[in-house]
Amino acid sequence: EHLLRFPFESMSMLSNITVTRVPSLPFVLATLLETESLHSVATPKVDARKVKYVLDPESNLSESASTLGPALNSIASKNGWEWEQVVGQMPSSEFMSQALLEENGLYLYCGHGGGEKAFSRSKVEELMAVRDDGIRGCRASVVLMGCSSGKLQSVNTPKENPAR
Repeated sequence: EHLLRFPFESMSMLSNITVTRVPSLPFVLATLLETESLHSVATPKVDARKVKYVLDPESNLSESASTLGPALNSIASKNGWEWEQVVGQMPSSEFMSQALLEENGLYLYCGHGGGEKAFSRSKVEELMAVRDDGIRGCRASVVLMGCSSGKLQSVNTPKENPAR
């Protein structure tokens, strides 16, 4: 956990290979086991008709909204897709649940942080719980675009970290 800030992907010896950060080894193993249990390939499948996105939920990123909004609308309309969107306001819990539970769906978030104000960590954890049929609840692929959206945080470390 103390190595999270180390830029492994910038090392010259890794320049010719793909490097992806993941939160932990158990995360990787759980993903591999789920993929194996579903008898599918490791690449997630996304149905472009099942896109939901949140853009500028705190209504203070007008430049991002004016750039991304028309681009996303253009992509959807050119292909005859009707993407559900929430722009300039916080999404409802119902919208977020539907977005994350959508089989082969894609959820896009563009706002501050990683979307914690739109949908709390505890709500995401509830969705991640395994269903009766053994499949993880959160089914959509997720793209977070915001400052600190890719920052890995330990949930096991207390907020007050004593000096070492």
